[in-house]
Order: sequence, then structure tokens, then C-alpha cells
Amino acid sequence: MRWIRFVLLVSMLLTACSVATGPCQARGLPSYYPTPMGVVGDTPSVDNPQILGCHAGRVAAVAFSPDGQYLASTGNEDGTVGLWDMTAMREVAILKGPDGLLMGVAFSPDGSLLAAASRKEAIRVWRLPGRKVVADLSFSDTPWAFAFSPDSQTLTISTGRRLEARDLASSEVLFAIDANGGSFGGVAYSPDGSTLGVTDPFNHRVLILDADNGQVRSRLGPTQAANGPMAFHPTEPLLATADQDGVVYLYNIESGEQVRQWQGHSDEINDIGFSPDGRLLATASGRLFNEALNPTDMSVRLWNVESGNQLAEYEDFSGPVPSLAFHPSLSYLAVASFDGTVRIWALPWY
Repeated sequence: MRWIRFVLLVSMLLTACSVATGPCQARGLPSYYPTPMGVVGDTPSVDNPQILGCHAGRVAAVAFSPDGQYLASTGNEDGTVGLWDMTAMREVAILKGPDGLLMGVAFSPDGSLLAAASRKEAIRVWRLPGRKVVADLSFSDTPWAFAFSPDSQTLTISTGRRLEARDLASSEVLFAIDANGGSFGGVAYSPDGSTLGVTDPFNHRVLILDADNGQVRSRLGPTQAANGPMAFHPTEPLLATADQDGVVYLYNIESGEQVRQWQGHSDEINDIGFSPDGRLLATASGRLFNEALNPTDMSVRLWNVESGNQLAEYEDFSGPVPSLAFHPSLSYLAVASFDGTVRIWALPWY
């Protein structure tokens, strides 16, 4: 009997040690408590990104609130949105997302709303700071990408076969466009809100639309494969996009000309974003939807926008990297990974 008790005690101690020494505690454990970022005494640096926390399964997306106080992350399999306080560096709320595997997450530009998308044709919207659910939007297909307008009044959603803009006050569809044999991928608003960009992976182009009515103004490309991710420069008429072969493209949206391109990764680029001052471009890679192909490049890279030169790289992930987000103060880059972690990468240039 004593021997059995001894074995059980050792087993419990080993389990506790494995939890304590792991990257972070997984959700659902009785002892789970959101702990401060990283190892005690460590600070995040360009060479030492820190783990902020974990989801139970893949982390699909991250986004900072406009004031930089909070980071939101979506757990692909645990169906939750984690809300992390960036001052305390710990999770302060867990929100139940819409049914299904969670994907994208975004704060409205005025900071009053938080939205998360699900594979089950739904987007849930919370009102902040109270975190009350104010809308459950449904669609005829999976909302693969979505974006708030700069005035926070409109949500534009890409479901692959259809692009639609909805008024958030009434849920009314302001306009809708069918792909008509093509497809829609990533979607983004220009900083002034007048222009909407959407990638067309099937035809290898980026469509530049009038944000008020969805009319096509121009078509950029062709690229080798406009896979989906895209971002507008915060101050210049530039748009960045990337493809499944790891190439980054930079376009002037006024002239329609390609400014430059460079080989960004050796695998598919999943997300791309400009720093708030426009000087840096960040990219995240790793094949997401067919992991049997064994992604060869699961990394985050930082680039000088003017030259296209790589400034830094971090690749210590055990899964593809689907999403990244710059902190408004330029202090950090947040990264989501399919290895279950939410990480913070310090930007020493600032």
C-alpha cells in the first residue's frame, strides 16, 4: 500500500514538473492559471521571443486593440478567444466564440468591438469593454477573411465565393459581389477607408474596389499566386501581398505598378503586415491546410520596406505560423502558431 502511494506521489510530482517546465500550462487543467509571459527574469528580445500563453490546440489568429492595452487570440480547436492584458502580460478573459473551429480575430479601429470568425459560417461580435455579445452574423459559406472599415461602421467579409459588406448597426448587407468563377481571399481597407482590397487566388490578382459600392477600380498583378494575405501601407499608396511560394509583392495602388518583389520564405506565406510607421513589413509562413506536405519554413521574418532586405528572422516553432500583429507602440510583434502558443517578439529598433 505504501509502495502504491509512493508511486502515485512520484507520478504526481513528475506531472507537475512537466507542466511547470513546459512552454505554458494548457487550458482545462485543474491548476490552470494564466501566468506572466516567459521565464522569470527573461525579457522578450529579437533573439528571444517569449511565450505569452497557450490555447488547447492550434492558435489561429492574433490582434491588438487600437490602444495596445489588449491582445486577442483565437484557439482553433478550443473555440475560445483569449484576451491578454499587455501591461500585466497575462490572460484576463476567455470568451466563448461561435461554434466551430475559430479562425480570424479583429478589433474595430475605434476599439469598441471585437469580432471572431468560425469555420461554421459565423462571426461573433462583442461590445467592449463589457464583452457582451451584440451580434452573431451568419453566412452561406466559411468567412475566410474579414476587415473592419476605418470608421468602425462596416464589416467586409470574404467567403471565397462571395464578398459582402455589412452595416454593423443593422447587419444589413450594403453590397455583395459574387466571385463568378474566381475566388476571394484576403480583404483589407485602405487607411482612409475609400478603398477596399481583396485577393483573387484563382485568377492570381488583387482587386482594388471602391469601398462604398464594391465597384472594381483596378486589378493588380498577375502574381504567381495571390494566395490571400494582404495589407495596405499606413501612409503611402502601397499594398503588400504574398503567395504560396513565399514571394512578397509590393504594389503602388495609384499607378497599378509593381514596386518590387522578393523571395520572402521557402513555404507558403499566411499573413503579412506593415508596422504602424510603415518602415517594417512582417511575414509569417508554414503550410496550414495540408500539413502532410510537411511545411519546410515555419517562421516569422521582418523586412525593410524601402529596400526589401531581411532584418530579422525567428523560426523556433513546431507548427505553421498563421497570424501576426504589430503592437501600436511598435514595441512588440505578436505571433500565433499552430503549436498552440501565443508569442511576443520585441522590436529593438524602437
